[in-house]
Amino acid sequence: MVQKRPISSRWLFITAVLGFLAKLVYRPAIVSSGVNDLGLSGVLPNFFWAAFLTLLFAMWMLPRNALGASVAANVLYELDQLRPDGFEDNVISSLGRTFDPWDIVAAVVGATISYVIVRREISASKEARAA
Repeated sequence: MVQKRPISSRWLFITAVLGFLAKLVYRPAIVSSGVNDLGLSGVLPNFFWAAFLTLLFAMWMLPRNALGASVAANVLYELDQLRPDGFEDNVISSLGRTFDPWDIVAAVVGATISYVIVRREISASKEARAA
């Protein structure tokens, strides 16, 4: 049986809420207002999604494996958007998805920041147990 790691649920909550806000509030507001936010509205959801996945996976995997799994999932999702048919006969293929290499960069950065958070939380947990 895999032992659950001591990752604080507050980080999961924060990344989930910020991801939803970025996708459902920030992006539509920027697009409708025509403000140039240097592309942040396009990449922030991927950043927070990758951060969330890394934190979630790190609860049951080694942190480096969680980082790799999160980045791999995001890269595969982005690369699938290069296919003209996407997921055949699936709702996702009709959502107007567009491949953007900056989404991959955002995912790698988000996952890496979460990896650092996980490593610090594990270190803090070990120090607390040793004290």
